[in-house]
Amino acid sequence: MSEKQLIAATASRFHKLSKPERVRAIRELASKSREDEAFIRKTFPDLYAEAFPAPSFGKGGRPEEDSQPALQSGRR
Repeated sequence: MSEKQLIAATASRFHKLSKPERVRAIRELASKSREDEAFIRKTFPDLYAEAFPAPSFGKGGRPEEDSQPALQSGRR
């Protein structure tokens, strides 16, 4: 079995779990060591993103965009 096939099979097994089970399993695996976290982040980016969602800043995007809009538009 090639590495690519092994990764696909592992991802398939994770996707068969319910979302809460999948998130718990990924968080558990990633918490074992920094190397494990890096491996999961690199190998299974979609599963990692699901288990560790990036903070959202609302519809404005970056937090700086929401503060002081008059200064950013060049008005004084």
